[in-house]
Amino acid sequence: MKKLIALLLLVAVSATLLFSCKPTDDTQIKIGYLAGPTGIGMAKMINDHSGDAAEEQYVFSKYTAPDKAITDLNAGNIDIACLSTEVAAKFYNNGSQFRVLAINCLNSVCLVANDNVSINSISDLEGKTIYTCMQGTPKLVLKALLDAHGINATIAHTIGEDTINSPDQIAPIIVKNKADIVLAPVHVAQNAMANPNAKHKVVLNIDELWNAKFDTPIAMGCIVARKDFLDEHPIAISNFLNEYEKSIEFMSDSDNVDTAANYIVNSTILPNLEPAKKALVQLCGAIEFIDGNEMKKTLINTYNIFGVQIIGGKLPDDNFYYEK
Repeated sequence: MKKLIALLLLVAVSATLLFSCKPTDDTQIKIGYLAGPTGIGMAKMINDHSGDAAEEQYVFSKYTAPDKAITDLNAGNIDIACLSTEVAAKFYNNGSQFRVLAINCLNSVCLVANDNVSINSISDLEGKTIYTCMQGTPKLVLKALLDAHGINATIAHTIGEDTINSPDQIAPIIVKNKADIVLAPVHVAQNAMANPNAKHKVVLNIDELWNAKFDTPIAMGCIVARKDFLDEHPIAISNFLNEYEKSIEFMSDSDNVDTAANYIVNSTILPNLEPAKKALVQLCGAIEFIDGNEMKKTLINTYNIFGVQIIGGKLPDDNFYYEK
């Protein structure tokens, strides 16, 4: 009898250990993040894994341009990348072998206007020229909003001899007061307006304007993984996503603004604390983790609003969307 009881106890202990132990895969994951809202949710993870690269499970590289991140992803130099949603779909449709794991950022743009311009409603944009960058989602958001509200305004990417290609090129336009009305990523606008020479302020509420016309959030940022890496290391990816979701929860919690702003500066997403704090406050609710069916539905809705011609003329097929 004693032997039977001992055997049963051994089986019970073994079963407890078996089901309580989290599956592990210690494969090192190389991650690329963009210097912007798509990277902000990752800032805590970057801080938590800032030790010796050879010993850390997660190694991070910052990119200022998505094309370079895509090149390194396709070449196997990185395994995971934060991208804008339209870039991810476009390159997937063009043959890149990756899958989208989650949405990591919703609306992250704001409209700013010079002090001498009165913009109290979207109708005040009628006949105006609004400057934004050629690349990325800001111009897509702006065009969708203007079209939906029936506003005839000009979207411009050049001012004088300057061409605004990427979001980081918007900052000098605001600092030097070269344009009266600008649509910019929140972190770019806040950093630029922190300069004492800037005369701009945030006007209108992009979320309210969007929600008045569209029954879906603006999916602006996402995170993708190489298909071959995902197939070989599903447990490592699952563990990564669990930690990443917790990082996003921390970064988006208003109680953590001071610490989160430090993480943003340490990750060189923004150079100074005050603009980082203001960006976090304005991005409240935008830094999100959305996966599974909700991710798929939100992305499809967003792509249809933006227009599929900008992502290769069609919606990505079902293999684009990762499910746990």
